[in-house]
Amino acid sequence: MKTRKKLPETVYKERPLIAGMVKLDANENPYPPPEEVVEAICRAARLVNRYPPEPRRLREAIAHLTGVEAENVLVGSGSDELIDLIVKAYVDKGAKTATIYPTFPMYERFAVVAGGVVERIPLNPDFTLDLDKALEVLSDSVDVFFISNPNNPTGVGFPVGQVEKLLRLGVLTVVDEAYYEFSGRTALNLLGMYDNLVVLRTFSKAYGLAGLRVGYCIASEEMIQTLLKVKPPYNVNLLAQEAALAVLRNRDLVLQRISAIKEARNRLYEALKRLNGVKPYPSETNFILVDVSETGLTSEEIADRLFKLGVSVRRFGRFEGFQGDFIRVTVGTPEENDRFLESLKAVLEEVSS
Repeated sequence: MKTRKKLPETVYKERPLIAGMVKLDANENPYPPPEEVVEAICRAARLVNRYPPEPRRLREAIAHLTGVEAENVLVGSGSDELIDLIVKAYVDKGAKTATIYPTFPMYERFAVVAGGVVERIPLNPDFTLDLDKALEVLSDSVDVFFISNPNNPTGVGFPVGQVEKLLRLGVLTVVDEAYYEFSGRTALNLLGMYDNLVVLRTFSKAYGLAGLRVGYCIASEEMIQTLLKVKPPYNVNLLAQEAALAVLRNRDLVLQRISAIKEARNRLYEALKRLNGVKPYPSETNFILVDVSETGLTSEEIADRLFKLGVSVRRFGRFEGFQGDFIRVTVGTPEENDRFLESLKAVLEEVSS
């Protein structure tokens, strides 16, 4: 059977994890959910013989959290589904989509599947936004523009003022704020001024519900109604809805854990800076991008050796048009971060000996 479209390649291959493995490869929250979340899931489990309700309560809770109306909120099975819905609603065959590069690959993947043409806007060498290039590209008949802020996999955030300059062009602009809780950067305050703005957020990172797949977008009521037309029914399962509501009721604990992760991130960054041949990039997220090109090993070799030592990190390799060879490490608990650092030091010492 022939493949209909040539899809963007991915360098990430899932590997089976062994017992005791330190998993720092997917930007997950290292802490288990609050006990009330587990209890809510257990209660809801008795009702899984029924289809889930329309997530009105969750939409209202998100609206209360973010200061918008429930009609401005759409909940999805993770942000991935919402990206897919946006593409289905606004990207026809031959339509032009733009993304920054490097960035989260699913924007490009969904657009290509829909038959869209994707133009990458290369970031500056330090992974900041090339605003002039972005303005040039978006001025040329772009239908949808995706920008992750802070960006994944670089961890770098962009000034909201730059995002607003791009919004002024009138292009449908999707600002993915999956790591908002770690950075504090948000375009949400611009929503009332720009009806071409969509803000994406998730419960997978700061809220620690990656295994349940809950994301949401905030946009104009008209745009939400358009997305509802392409949304499948029952897309957010019952357990996910109840867990998300429960974790919002435990937001004080969530905020404490966010603070702990940010503190651990800063310590990890400083420790990485002290290692020879390793260049970490400053991060506004719960992960750190690390250039290992000066270590004498490739990123694949380092990731493989770390894996054998019981630590799983994400290997990105080389970004087209950029210097460096990259791995990405999620910020774990202090104990997990120490295990990663000890393992990385062992790998580097083996090379230099």
